[in-house]
Amino acid sequence: MKFLALKSVWVVSYNEWFASISKPLFWYATLMTPLILFAIFLLFQWILGEDPRETLLKDENVKNWEFFLEQELYGGKSDQTDCLYYAVLDPSEDLAYAIREEILKNDWYLFLLKVFEMTDAEFDSFRHSISEGDSGVPSDLENWRRIYANSSHEQLIAQLVGHVPSNDTYSNADISTFKAQLAKWWEMNLESFKAMVPMISSNFFDNVTPSNATKDDLDSMLASREIIGYFLIPNDVGTESAETKFITRLDTPRGQVLDLVNWYRSVGTDVLQKRHFKAQGIEPKTQQQLLLRANFETNDVVIEEPGSKLIPKRFYKIIYVALPISLFIVFFASSIRLVANIVEEKSSKLAESLLANLSPINLLDGKLWGTAMISLTVSTVWVVLIPLFVVITGRWLSNIDPTIMGLLFRPDVVLNFLLFLILTYALYGYFFVAFTSRFSRLNNAISAVLYVQFAVLFLFVLPTVIIPFITFKGLQDALSFFPLSAPFVMVARSGSLPDWPIYFAIVFVLVLCVLGSRALSGSLFARGIIDESRVSRTKKTT
Repeated sequence: MKFLALKSVWVVSYNEWFASISKPLFWYATLMTPLILFAIFLLFQWILGEDPRETLLKDENVKNWEFFLEQELYGGKSDQTDCLYYAVLDPSEDLAYAIREEILKNDWYLFLLKVFEMTDAEFDSFRHSISEGDSGVPSDLENWRRIYANSSHEQLIAQLVGHVPSNDTYSNADISTFKAQLAKWWEMNLESFKAMVPMISSNFFDNVTPSNATKDDLDSMLASREIIGYFLIPNDVGTESAETKFITRLDTPRGQVLDLVNWYRSVGTDVLQKRHFKAQGIEPKTQQQLLLRANFETNDVVIEEPGSKLIPKRFYKIIYVALPISLFIVFFASSIRLVANIVEEKSSKLAESLLANLSPINLLDGKLWGTAMISLTVSTVWVVLIPLFVVITGRWLSNIDPTIMGLLFRPDVVLNFLLFLILTYALYGYFFVAFTSRFSRLNNAISAVLYVQFAVLFLFVLPTVIIPFITFKGLQDALSFFPLSAPFVMVARSGSLPDWPIYFAIVFVLVLCVLGSRALSGSLFARGIIDESRVSRTKKTT
């Protein structure tokens, strides 16, 4: 008998599901809804949102060039995969050259810093993998590595590349000789160095300005896509009224322009500041100190003891507060579809015909889980389409901290959410089917269900926002055993779930409540269908 009952439930569920997915309107709505929602999201993002790189470009306090290179290396921007080629048009042929030299010094600094941080074995392997030519740079580096093995080497590197003047230990002649040799050695092994130090600017940006280039030459390079754009430096650059322009094509991705302009602006700012300091007669060592940008940053500290689960601090608590609301929204959408199906079948007398061959409880099961299959189909299509839209439009995780996504999509959080979504759907769904069976008109049924839904929202969902902030775990556990609010409480506790014995006890109690809801709703459902049938027969008799 149980097998026949299960088979009957499956037949009803399958027919419910198949009748919906076989309608063209179902697929129009299913396919168009995520497209419309995503289009609205893009519209609001375009109107209200602002790329953080836009803010950096407008900020008067320019960040250090290393910051922008780190963003290129670790930022994970989907709109840039290859090196960006650009050009510079400077009528004075002065500032552009100084910036180019500064960029080279910065790359040298990062490279030498990497060399000095190598172990002896790594340095020997590196030295044998590159071409030394007639350069004495590798030998000099080996000697300095030995001298500074147990002390800071940043100051030495700053002198070697020319960021600061040489001290008494090294003469300017020694530094000049080393820089000349380093320049030749650098060109000889640039590709190897780029692979060895991923953060150097040569991996992301490359100035390909031809000698004696004119604006027409650069416009031609821009039109043929040899460069993504070029900087136009005015003669009076550095004055308050002067403004460097960046000329690019209309179809150039905005993100690429911002990356390049922010970085080049940072290096150019350093060059101009050094010139201003020199004009004021400030000593080179003082200049270097003035160029250092103070940066006081910290992260929220979370101390976690081994084997314990602590409630994350402020922001992480707020993250999980959104889950009960999300659970309610998903259930709300499914329940409206469920109500519409029941009222439609009552109007067409299909439910009455099915009840003649099935027990009320089996028909109730079939209707409930058939609608669940429809919702699952819609959700599956959306799960496929929305990431597809995101990837195609290059909006993957746009302006979203990956840490947030990591917290929300932890396996335990996702599985806990799905489990209590199913239990919520069953606990309330059985009641909604039975309750809806008392109505003959769709608008009356939906109005009544909306009242109940809003009562659930205000009485059992919204109060759960305080759950993650309750530090006493015993009180959280007590609230989790109240059936009508238990699913919402448990997803709100995703950051600090109870121990396994209590967790299983909560699930067990909720399953018993689902079975009780099923039993009571079965009789109400049968009475609602039968009463409707009697009313119809009476009208026909009279």
